[in-house]
Amino acid sequence: MPMSEARLDEFLTEGAKIAVVSTVDRRGHPRSAPVWYEWHDGSVLIFTGRSSLKWRNLQRVAHASVCVDERETPYAGVVIDGPVEEVTEDEDPVHQVALRMATRYYGEEEGRAFAEPYRDGAPGTVVFRVRPEHIVSWDYAADV
Repeated sequence: MPMSEARLDEFLTEGAKIAVVSTVDRRGHPRSAPVWYEWHDGSVLIFTGRSSLKWRNLQRVAHASVCVDERETPYAGVVIDGPVEEVTEDEDPVHQVALRMATRYYGEEEGRAFAEPYRDGAPGTVVFRVRPEHIVSWDYAADV
């Protein structure tokens, strides 16, 4: 059963789920990688190194697919496909994005320590947004 908009927002913001982002490499092959993510204002935010394969792939084909799922019963998940754009430092500084995500995944104290190196900017790091063009969701808990 597809998720309601409210359930989709709840699913994508609760807990510390790992997403899998898929890009297209230079040969046209899919490449997938587990990542931290943030569901923010109706889009997926991800940060990575500017030299990472995923970012290099996105420079060629600025489109990605992101899958977030529950791997234990009752199964649930969301697949988001859409164009990718870089988030500017003025719009949402890398440090703030890293702090929000690290706090979510590590907790308050460890999260602050993780994000500290990003405080004065991080030229080797990029935040990108996947704007949903297409969303597929399922929530088998709704069937119970």
